[in-house]
Amino acid sequence: MAWLSPPLQKGVEYRDTDTIISVPAKSGTTWTMNIYHQLRTGGDPDVDVYTQVPWLEFKERPDQPDEELHERWKAMPADVPRGFKSHAAPGPFLEYKENLKYIVVYRNPEEACVSLFPFFKGHNPDLFKLWGAEGMYQGIQSFPGFPEFFQRNDVKL
Repeated sequence: MAWLSPPLQKGVEYRDTDTIISVPAKSGTTWTMNIYHQLRTGGDPDVDVYTQVPWLEFKERPDQPDEELHERWKAMPADVPRGFKSHAAPGPFLEYKENLKYIVVYRNPEEACVSLFPFFKGHNPDLFKLWGAEGMYQGIQSFPGFPEFFQRNDVKL
């Protein structure tokens, strides 16, 4: 996807207390981030979990420099363990580091795929336009229903 930049994670100055929350898309990522955040803080119901547990591969806007995010993450308090969201699993897409902790959650792939289709269909076309990914949006919208989406294996999301 246009707004994901996997190389972004390579510039993070990781701390020994950091935890990577590694969950495939549509498999309980936000739920897991919330559990992690509640456990590390002792409960904070009025929190923007996306600010507290940032996404390692996500850029907020097309012109956003990596340094802006790296500096924001570096400035997070050192007295509270940081957590980072990733849709990559430790391996070729997410470098494993011995000094970090990992929470890895998986979901039945068929169920994740069933959840993925309406998720993408519901995106605003302006998001894709902002990122210059109108073709991706048109590709997703071209499927009349889930069975056609599920049967295709050449669609690049």
